[in-house]
Amino acid sequence: MGKLLLVIMWLFGAIPILVAQDITITGTVTDADADSPLPGVNVLVQGTTTGTVTDMDGNYSISVPRNAVLSFSFVGFLPQSIEVGARSVIDVVLAPDIATLSEVVVVGYGSQIKRDLTSSVSQIDAEQLDLVPAVSVDNIMQGLASGVQVSSASGVPGAPARVMVRGTNSISSGTEPLWVIDGMILNQSGELDGLSRNASTVPQNPLSLINPNDIESIEVLKDAAATAIYGSRGANGVILVTTKKGKEGVRSFNIDFQQGVTDVLRGPEEIGFVDGDTWLALADEALAADGLPPFDPNDELNAGRDPNAVLDRSQTANTNWFDQVLRNGSFTDLNLSASNGTEKTSYYISGQYRRDRSFIQNNDLERVSLRTNLDFSAVDNLDIGLRATVSYSKNERAPNGGEPSGNSSLARGGYNEANSGSYPWLPIFHPTETDSEGNPLLFDPLSGRNVVASLNRDNYINDVESYRAIGGLFLQYDLPFVPGLSIRTEGGYDFFQASNIEWGNTVIREFSNYAFDNSNTFIRYNYNLYATYNKSLGSAHHLNIVAGVESTGQETRTRNIEADELTGTLPEIGTPGNVLRTSAGLGGEIYFRGFFARANYKLLDKYLFGLSLRRDGSSIFTSDFRWGTFPAVSAGWIVTEESFMTGVPFLSFLKLRASYGLTGNSNIDPRATLTAYGTWGRYGDVGAGD
Repeated sequence: MGKLLLVIMWLFGAIPILVAQDITITGTVTDADADSPLPGVNVLVQGTTTGTVTDMDGNYSISVPRNAVLSFSFVGFLPQSIEVGARSVIDVVLAPDIATLSEVVVVGYGSQIKRDLTSSVSQIDAEQLDLVPAVSVDNIMQGLASGVQVSSASGVPGAPARVMVRGTNSISSGTEPLWVIDGMILNQSGELDGLSRNASTVPQNPLSLINPNDIESIEVLKDAAATAIYGSRGANGVILVTTKKGKEGVRSFNIDFQQGVTDVLRGPEEIGFVDGDTWLALADEALAADGLPPFDPNDELNAGRDPNAVLDRSQTANTNWFDQVLRNGSFTDLNLSASNGTEKTSYYISGQYRRDRSFIQNNDLERVSLRTNLDFSAVDNLDIGLRATVSYSKNERAPNGGEPSGNSSLARGGYNEANSGSYPWLPIFHPTETDSEGNPLLFDPLSGRNVVASLNRDNYINDVESYRAIGGLFLQYDLPFVPGLSIRTEGGYDFFQASNIEWGNTVIREFSNYAFDNSNTFIRYNYNLYATYNKSLGSAHHLNIVAGVESTGQETRTRNIEADELTGTLPEIGTPGNVLRTSAGLGGEIYFRGFFARANYKLLDKYLFGLSLRRDGSSIFTSDFRWGTFPAVSAGWIVTEESFMTGVPFLSFLKLRASYGLTGNSNIDPRATLTAYGTWGRYGDVGAGD
């Protein structure tokens, strides 16, 4: 059964309802000018993340709802959107987009005309981003930029995605690209995974606190010629995100409301799981082949923690544990924005409320965010801009573990346990035992195999509340006495606060209830100052030079307390009877300092040359290896500007380019060379924080 997607869009009171039935569409995509197939064209079901790409012969095949709209896009060509209707074959002809060659793309510490690039840069504009509803910035990029791979190990709301630019670039170091939003260098996904207790559950993605609807464009810097200017942080690629701002003479107010449902793409029915009777019959058959007696459930149950977990063969069940774990998910997304601009000032203000109800029981994510972007010219030649966003999220996370382990000794059975450890012959409730009021007791809840016990929020919670504020201020002054020369300074601040409580009662833990209270504060600040010089020397020569300095610092403050024998029934530590561990402190201090320069030269509007250099220092490395130099050179030749290409009908634009550069990867453990001892563990520890 294919994926069923129901999207309900409300816009200014209109409520169209789309109900989809999947069909298979095939076709070929060709070039309008050359009449040749186009490989690598993105084919996307509009409004979803379902898509594919054309093969080497321009062919594609995709399963879509009958009333879907297919979007076809390819770098250098005009995109097309086509309604499927009753057709099963859709052939598409894409026309070259000559206008895009004069577009301006954002690069490190500046911008360039797309036509004149000598490095590898992919651009995703707002029109493409609007095609895909997504929870986070990283998820929205899937299938929209060549050479960028976006994957997620989990489909639950708020789960981090893995973004790789041109594949895996390291075996032992981090592989995440550097994220820069409006000039502010942000944390990478892996940096903040530890800011909540992730034992037997899915980490929360810190990028999920940024509203994708505020994005104007995304540029992905891919090769060394583009990323060397970021020095020791550019080896895995750089992703530059530019948010929206007001436009002169354009007043707008937008309301967008979306509501929809989600389900697993390939569920238990497609995979195939046996019921309890079939499981027992197969077990008996295997044992008989070895001359052994039939399977006794107690041979498995006696290894558990619950002395009441005893069954004879007549008391076994046919339990579909996936019915207890899975449900139909849904999402609600409301966005409001207003913008306007004059000759001197402009503003963009937005707000978002989003709630995701996962297809996993008791897994929900709620987010509220606000953004303000202001630009104004205080005096002649001076531009000032403010970029600020604040957000709050609450993530109610379901357990995804299994049998009790570690210090907590909690039974955290979830989807993984339903896949591998919850036998279908186990009953949900005990066949004979009841509580004092005569209600049936859950069967074997202490083992983790009864996922109904741990998925009940009366027995277990693992919630994360996150607050994030990102602010940036820039000033740019165009020197009137040196035409073409400007000086720009940018300052940014990223504040991230995560509070996490994990709690379990005696239904899923022996002896007493338990809680772990964790709070983390992450701070990063960034400052740069650079000058840009643009100069045309007649009609044959054009020169662009950038030079500047940048400083970055970050730190983390952590507070933890773990306890059991809690007083009362509230899901909190309160005044515990037994404090197991406590810790608090400041750590994770990392500093960067870099000096950078770049020069681009264009001759006769067809010969292109680029050179960049960065001298980078980082406290992550030891004093002997603290500083590094990262050069890059590139060149390009616009062949179609040559006289001998005049009259060639099948080529409208052809450019050859080559580049070479050095980049670094500072995404390593800053304490890798230190000998340290831990103060967090206690007797019998199997891992700090477990």
